Amino acid sequence: MVYATPVELRARYLVGLDQDEFALRDDANLEQALAAAAAEIDGYRLPGTPSPAALLILKDKCLTLARMLVNQDQALSAEHPIVRDGLRVFTWLKDLSRGVVKLPAADAEDVGGGADWASAPTAWGRGEGGGL
Repeated sequence: MVYATPVELRARYLVGLDQDEFALRDDANLEQALAAAAAEIDGYRLPGTPSPAALLILKDKCLTLARMLVNQDQALSAEHPIVRDGLRVFTWLKDLSRGVVKLPAADAEDVGGGADWASAPTAWGRGEGGGL
């Protein structure tokens, strides 16, 4: 499944630690990194169509992994923020596959059982409403 595009990857990381790295990469290279990241995610994710909220989370994870893959030729240490963030995604994916973390299903209205936030009106004053 495609979670993000090269345009989104560039937009997210064209500042900071790796702005030069992304400026030098062509779209084909970024697409390759995004496809590899998406394949990793799909290997851990449960089958089925993710909800829109879940897609946003998976997109974030995909961009983080793709960033690490784009920079893999730089021999970054495990403590480097790019590698550290990528490794956190792998940990999160393992937790997802074990059911420790869950992706959001559909909206509460679609699933049912959503919270009812209605309450009795508040009476302000000294009259019969019982307020102040």
